[in-house]
Amino acid sequence: MNVRIATAEDYSSVEGLLQELNALHSEIEPELIRQVETYLGNDQYLEILNDDKQELLLLEDADAVIGCAWIAERMHEGGQAIEMPVAFIYEICIKESCRREGFGRALMRAIESWALDRKLGILEFNVWSRNQVAIQFYEELGFRYVRHEMSKTLAQQNADT
Repeated sequence: MNVRIATAEDYSSVEGLLQELNALHSEIEPELIRQVETYLGNDQYLEILNDDKQELLLLEDADAVIGCAWIAERMHEGGQAIEMPVAFIYEICIKESCRREGFGRALMRAIESWALDRKLGILEFNVWSRNQVAIQFYEELGFRYVRHEMSKTLAQQNADT
């Protein structure tokens, strides 16, 4: 098992993992997430690779890419929040056939190391409330809820009323 920084040549592997993640999210939250043909366009992928505040980490096993994490250094700010730099996970995924084998924990350790190397003391991300498997995983790793975002789908009113 090896974690490394993605290169331009890794685009198709990363895109494939993100497509798998998109399919899972659209299944969990079909009213909010649609399946897309392209998750990250090649231009956006290259922008991430060239941004010193962002990183794409790849997890390999037996020379095959089986996981990825898109992470960034950004400011936690707004309203009454204490402004501070944090590590933010935009996306993290492990190939479905490789889940529950410890690979997610290994990738999370690599993310934490990345954040600590940058002297970032907080790691943040969003998780879908219906993704109970992921929530349990993160809680086992010591994460806690900080805020809850709520949503309600509103029925369209009849134009005649």
